[in-house]
Amino acid sequence: MIWNSNTTIGNSRENLACDLLRLVASKIFAARVSGAAAGSIEAAMEPDRRSWTPSSIVLVTAGVTLIGTGVYFLLLRPPLLPEDIRYMALPPAQFDILRPRLEVWLTHVFRVMGGYVLATGVLMVTLAVMSFRQHSTPAAIGALIGGVASIGWMAVVNFLIDSDFKWVLLAMALLWAVSLVLFWVEKPDRVRS
Repeated sequence: MIWNSNTTIGNSRENLACDLLRLVASKIFAARVSGAAAGSIEAAMEPDRRSWTPSSIVLVTAGVTLIGTGVYFLLLRPPLLPEDIRYMALPPAQFDILRPRLEVWLTHVFRVMGGYVLATGVLMVTLAVMSFRQHSTPAAIGALIGGVASIGWMAVVNFLIDSDFKWVLLAMALLWAVSLVLFWVEKPDRVRS
C-alpha cells in the first residue's frame, strides 16, 4: 500500500502508531527530495549533514518507544492495574468504596500523561532527525536534560515502587542513554564528512 497525505490516520487504535510513523517518514522523505531538487552552489559546498549517525538512529528508536508508550497511556491503559491495587494495600471493602471515583480520576491523569509522553517522543525524534545527527552540542544537552526529566525519572520511580514494568522502562531509558554515549564517542569531523 502506498501511503499518501489523503490516507486516514488512526483507523484503529492498533494502527495509530504505525500511521503516525508513516506520516513522519513521508514528511522526511519529501523534505529530502525537495532539498535535492533545489540544490544550489552553496548547498554543494556544504558538508553533508544528513548522514545518519549511530547516535541519531538510537535516539530516534528511543523516541519511537516513547511515542508508543504515550499512545498506550492515551488509548489503552486501564485506570487501575493489578500492581496499582497491590501498591495501595487497602482492604477490599475500603477499596470498593474508592474504586469508581479513583478510576474516573486516573483515566484523566493517564490521558494527560500519555499526551506528554507522546509529545516527548515526537520531540525526541525531531531532535534526532534535525540537530542531533548534525552533531550539535546544544541538541545533545537538550537530549540529556529531556531524557533525565522524562524516561530516566520514570524508570527510577518505577523501580522505587517495584512496578511490573520497571525493566521495560529501564530498557527504554538505556536506549536514550546509549544514544548520548554514542554521540560523545562519535567524532564530529567524521560525522560531517
